[in-house]
Amino acid sequence: METNVPVVRPAEDAFQIMDTLDDEMIEAELKNRVVDTWSYSFPGSDGKLAEGLSKVGVDEACVEMSKRGYIIREGEIVMRQDPINAQYLLFQVPASLIRITAEGREILMDVVNGSKRQWVKMKKRNGMIVDDPFWYEKGAMKAARNARSRLIPSETKTTILMLARQKGKRKSINPTANAPKSSQKSPEPPQSTNTEKPPDTGEQGKKGWATKKAFIEDLKSYQEKLGEDVYADMLAKHEVNPSELNKLDNIKGPALYDDLAKAYGQLQ
Repeated sequence: METNVPVVRPAEDAFQIMDTLDDEMIEAELKNRVVDTWSYSFPGSDGKLAEGLSKVGVDEACVEMSKRGYIIREGEIVMRQDPINAQYLLFQVPASLIRITAEGREILMDVVNGSKRQWVKMKKRNGMIVDDPFWYEKGAMKAARNARSRLIPSETKTTILMLARQKGKRKSINPTANAPKSSQKSPEPPQSTNTEKPPDTGEQGKKGWATKKAFIEDLKSYQEKLGEDVYADMLAKHEVNPSELNKLDNIKGPALYDDLAKAYGQLQ
């Protein structure tokens, strides 16, 4: 038996990571951008490589099935409010597996439901929570994705996973890539001849707070590095007025600086 054949793992192994990435993929499709990621791969909880189809990969699997005379048809989308949390909507979509005979007759093989609990908000890269303008499309399309995925045979899923490898359409994910590392340090602000120093604030102060004048100038530089929108959102998060940066104390100042540096590091 070939040991290099990808294993189709249960949806729960990869669902949380894949679901977030599929949100981005659906939004890209809605904006008419080309998306060619068919699968995701990342270290599983058992230490082995875990792989799963993306929303686009599910689409490709359905195309593969149609070549063999099997089509999947989606039914009417049903949406209702989550009874537990008003910020979530519950989507349900039925899907039918149909075999087309050589004579052109349609034979119903199976009918399943796909569901999705969709948040109407979204968390931006800078940590801000805002309304998601595409919450309906994401919820509906992912519910349909889940329904169709249930009707795709494991053999077909494996075929698409193998093709994704061969065609370079697999996205590798490291779930811990954004986790802070003890060896990493935030950028140090430029030194100044100004000798006005605030009281020692421990580890937090050492990351950004050198002399106050130099510190403020370095902090302002993140407006250009991050862009005005991200910079303004970050200051709002820390309840800092852009015109009153000189009034920052040695607690709020380093905290804001560290968040700006972290946001900039994630863009690199």
